[in-house]
Amino acid sequence: MKAKWSAALFLLLAGCAAPIDRHAQSFVAPRELTAIALVREGNNLFGQSRYTDAELKYRQGLYLYPQARNVRTNLAYSLIKQGQFQEGIAIYSDLLSSAPDSFELLLALAEAYYTEPDFEKAADYYKRALAVAEEQNQILNLARIHRSLAVLNFRRGNEEEALCYSYLAYADTPNAQEAGRHLKMLLALGQNKAAESFSAQLIAPQAPQSSDPKVLFYSGVARFALGQNPEAAKLAVSALDNGARDAGIEIIARLLYQLALPSAANSSQAAAEGGQDLGLAQSMLNSAANLGESPLALYLPGTFLMALTGYASVHLPDDPA
Repeated sequence: MKAKWSAALFLLLAGCAAPIDRHAQSFVAPRELTAIALVREGNNLFGQSRYTDAELKYRQGLYLYPQARNVRTNLAYSLIKQGQFQEGIAIYSDLLSSAPDSFELLLALAEAYYTEPDFEKAADYYKRALAVAEEQNQILNLARIHRSLAVLNFRRGNEEEALCYSYLAYADTPNAQEAGRHLKMLLALGQNKAAESFSAQLIAPQAPQSSDPKVLFYSGVARFALGQNPEAAKLAVSALDNGARDAGIEIIARLLYQLALPSAANSSQAAAEGGQDLGLAQSMLNSAANLGESPLALYLPGTFLMALTGYASVHLPDDPA
């Protein structure tokens, strides 16, 4: 009976949306079916960001089956999302005591402490998770932890460590996403020449990241910061031509273009050359709130650069564990 329950619960929490096998129901006690239904409902509520309601369903499920580890994990995560760090961390810690090498639990604790925030404890758990990932040769998880440690050290003002971990994340998985993130880190730390040098390799002909919109955009920002406005404008147009909208950076790519134009007089000519209708000043103003800055402040180059290089942690997915 317990084995059947564990299998059913595992499938449910892994994201399986298929209905419960009606034939199998004859072998499962009503108590177990009720618990499964409660947890499924909790997952649906969590997906709607209704964390308090999800918490209630998880607690009801745990009342029926208190030994269900995955439900306890989900409960802890729902508590963390509500800012109830003490109880959420206590649940994670208790689960970790019986599985000290669990990458998922170590990462969950690191993220919980980062959010609280307690950066010292967050760093400790990130490093413990990193050790597990290294031992098990989990390349993608190595990149994830290196990136999180880069962000954490950036937040703490440890520039050298932030740059080191940022480059390690790129070295782990040298794809366009990590290249863009490392460029963003260099710019955030004012390493504009280093960003220019790094981006020159990325956007060279035949380079695998040479058509990535974020790589093109941040390469343009680096040149804008160095006063290389014509090149910055060209890179902004290249970013727009290569899918900036789908990458979620269309507005700021257009704004970079407008700022990088040598003068308003040749705006029409440059726009025609790029094949883009870039006269969207009002649209940029309306969308400025998305960058966390007042509209007028965005037109000041220094503030614009700060808005572009804001950093956030690489958090756990917004789905229950």
